Amino acid sequence: MDDRRERLRALGALIRRLRKSADLTGKELAARAGVTQPTISQIETGQLLPLPETVERLVQGLSLSDAARGELDDLLGRPREIPRLKGGLAGREEADVARVRAASRVYSFQTAMIPALLQTAKYARLALLGGAGQEDAVSRAAAVRVEGQAVLFEEGREFSFVLTESALRTWPGPVSVVDAQLDRLVQLSTLPTVRLGVVPWAVQVPRLPCTGSPSSMK
Repeated sequence: MDDRRERLRALGALIRRLRKSADLTGKELAARAGVTQPTISQIETGQLLPLPETVERLVQGLSLSDAARGELDDLLGRPREIPRLKGGLAGREEADVARVRAASRVYSFQTAMIPALLQTAKYARLALLGGAGQEDAVSRAAAVRVEGQAVLFEEGREFSFVLTESALRTWPGPVSVVDAQLDRLVQLSTLPTVRLGVVPWAVQVPRLPCTGSPSSMK
């Protein structure tokens, strides 16, 4: 375990050094690479092993020279030896991310929880923890889920979310988690690619929804 952590720390230190050499902040690199700023932070602090797709995005965002790319590839040859789930939670999340990326329009209706595409990292972890016992597997799956949210910022896509008030008032953790999640919803609702609606308790509905529907995609 210590060897794995050291390998990830070395990778994070390299990404941080390359970012600073490019005179970029974490936020600026995230924007260039089309990922979230927390993803950059987690990679640089050795908490997250980036997916191959993310590595390519970072290479493009950093405009790496052949020499720098070679240095990164040499180091990635070691962290990639770290076992990653082909199935299980992380595998399922990767499959979901791929499905979303293949669609130009996504529609989602939820009655009990925040949709995966809108969840904060802490909310995602708590949501996934309910269906799995191993915390390391949950953490990996949550990281994949949050990283996949970069698609929300891509032009030419449409995301429509409808939630009931119950979804907002169901607390999976402490108040701080809920406050951060609500703030995240407000921020994402300002994106030109995102439409977000809430059905309040006081509104009469034509019929009772039995459950939240899975996202439909086109």
